Amino acid sequence: MSSHRFAKYEDGSMKKVFSIDSDPEHIYRISVPEKDWTNQVSRSISRWLKRFKEGRGDSFRWGKIEKISKEEFFGSDNVMICSFCKRSFRYKSGFSKHKKICKHAKQNQITLRNERISDTPRTFGEENPKWLTSELLYGVLNNLPKAIQIMIRTKHFNDKFPENQNLRIDSKQGLDHRLQVFEEGRWTIKNSKQTFYKVLINICDILSDALEEEEEIKEDADDESDEDEGHIDKEIKRLRTSERFLHKINQIRPLRESIREKIGNADDRVDLWEDLKTLLLDRHLAIQQGFD
Repeated sequence: MSSHRFAKYEDGSMKKVFSIDSDPEHIYRISVPEKDWTNQVSRSISRWLKRFKEGRGDSFRWGKIEKISKEEFFGSDNVMICSFCKRSFRYKSGFSKHKKICKHAKQNQITLRNERISDTPRTFGEENPKWLTSELLYGVLNNLPKAIQIMIRTKHFNDKFPENQNLRIDSKQGLDHRLQVFEEGRWTIKNSKQTFYKVLINICDILSDALEEEEEIKEDADDESDEDEGHIDKEIKRLRTSERFLHKINQIRPLRESIREKIGNADDRVDLWEDLKTLLLDRHLAIQQGFD
């Protein structure tokens, strides 16, 4: 809240309201009797105000100074306060103008931007494996027709793992031909279909391993030298040794090959590619709207 000019009231006195450091909790009103008002007094008060705001003002000798509440100043509870610098406004026009130039708001935007930059995606193919859990695997086994779509969405479009969001569109018009893929610390341009097949094969391999009851999971899954791969193996093992999975395996055994068949079926591949494009376009829209 900036200092207001002196204004003449009905009793003839000159009054002015100001705040300390734009703090709505420290608002003051100066009142100078009409008989004591001169241009020289006005200039003296201006110099006194500067000293007072710096914490070195002497006593006010031209009239009266009093602290007032923001409710008294604004005349209602409809107080407009900048959430960044805490300056207060009673006029919408002044508040709107301030929001465009507030230094604290601009600093906050820079901070948020830096936070997003620091949340750098991981290289495509080296994602954080914590996205995969035995609960997720068991869940998709209850919905095999949509299993691949669910797994892709959870791996690459999961807000809980922003570091795995390493795929995005290059342009809407060229989506069928080019994608932006994060590799080796930067965004690169890659062939859309080749990237899609890599995503698809990786997900299908995980699902196939989960359904392949005869295959033994590697015993060195906890080996710290390959922590990412070890996590995935451990979650698959946790699924396959659970009682509910063993009970369900008889129901899903006839569908075991359906995962691999999806890759070989051209129509299924088209459907899966369309699903991935929808996810990419939705993420692009979120970025445009400032949600990322």
